Amino acid sequence: MQQQKISIPTLIALLATTTTAFTPIVSLALSAPGALAQTAANPKSEADRLYGQANQQYITSQFQAALQSYRQALTVYQEIGDRFGQASSLGAIGTTYWYLGQFQRSVEFCERSLVIARDIKARQPETYALGCLGWSYASLNRYPQAIEFYQQQLTIAQILRNRFTEANALRGLGQVYNSQGEYQKALERHQQSLEIVRTLGNRQEEAKLLGEIGWSYQSLRQYQPAIDFYQQSLIIQRVVGDRFHEGITLTRIGTLLAAQNQPELAIIFYKQSVKVREDIRQGLRELPQPQQEAFVQTVAYTYNNLAVLLGRQGRDLEAQRVRDLLKVQASAVPREALQQLPPERQIWKGYEVILNKAIELHKELTQLESTLPPSRRTPTQRQRIVELRRNEQQISQQCFDFLKSPEVIALVKELKQVPDSFRITL
Repeated sequence: MQQQKISIPTLIALLATTTTAFTPIVSLALSAPGALAQTAANPKSEADRLYGQANQQYITSQFQAALQSYRQALTVYQEIGDRFGQASSLGAIGTTYWYLGQFQRSVEFCERSLVIARDIKARQPETYALGCLGWSYASLNRYPQAIEFYQQQLTIAQILRNRFTEANALRGLGQVYNSQGEYQKALERHQQSLEIVRTLGNRQEEAKLLGEIGWSYQSLRQYQPAIDFYQQSLIIQRVVGDRFHEGITLTRIGTLLAAQNQPELAIIFYKQSVKVREDIRQGLRELPQPQQEAFVQTVAYTYNNLAVLLGRQGRDLEAQRVRDLLKVQASAVPREALQQLPPERQIWKGYEVILNKAIELHKELTQLESTLPPSRRTPTQRQRIVELRRNEQQISQQCFDFLKSPEVIALVKELKQVPDSFRITL
């Protein structure tokens, strides 16, 4: 197989256009339109139950299941004439299509949601639909329209003093500025949004924002703060089970390491990202093939960039295995392409030991912060929270230091001299 002649700068330029990821901030922003009753005796209660079930499936990246549950909820809301529920469900379906890479279809559903929300003067689904349209138009590279929708969303959120939606709009604007190369402007918006979601205690959204801030720093070639933010983001994503964004973060770390001319380490993180994406794809196999293909296109850059780096290392057969995984019928392709070589396995194991320590600290931090609002915490609790945040930062630094340790340097040296017997073969 002929090795691809792609330079690292070209690779990084490719990533810069693909991994900005206009990821929605919601998870979901809308709660179920009514109480989550467990009985199906009342159609409204059953629709609300289905909506709440869909939210949980969405949060854990079970997009096919979420889509089905949202559609079931929408059908019931339509049957009983609940227009608020219809607007909410249509917006949620639009968001789910965004994650599946079907941006135009996302626009269609969110526009339907917006029409109903404005007709019934329902601000919550209106601002949600505006945000959804912002994400979708940004992903279609139609930035003026995206900014317009985000600005509308921000204005309404500030009038209503809805802090979550305000954070949503600020983050969306930051992502557009990132994509347009206005990195300082993006950092300002993302920092504003981060401050809000931390006040609200929303961990999943905090993790997304940490990743966006990291990407801005990486775009400015400020790699130390970038990897610090990525590692903080990864810790939280592991805790909350956000597999979709975990995959993005792992790819971004791989990109950063490639930019620093550390391809052996970059390959390790790309492989982990591909494993996450393959896990998500397993849950999409009942979707029609065009929908599966659309999702694959949204994550293909990770597979392709991993294959490029493997090819540059002379690991051509392994690179071909990775490319084969991009086929929609990937269940027919063995996953040996993701197998780690012995030195890679040792490096990842050492990294995960440190990462898991941080995860345990974060679980305690989440428990403390979710128990009582700041005004009702004891001095001991406040002090412990300060200590945990400081310890988290220290462990994040340990992750970075580990990748530069003599142990890892020696293992990387082994990877540079991997004998043929260690390479993946067809």
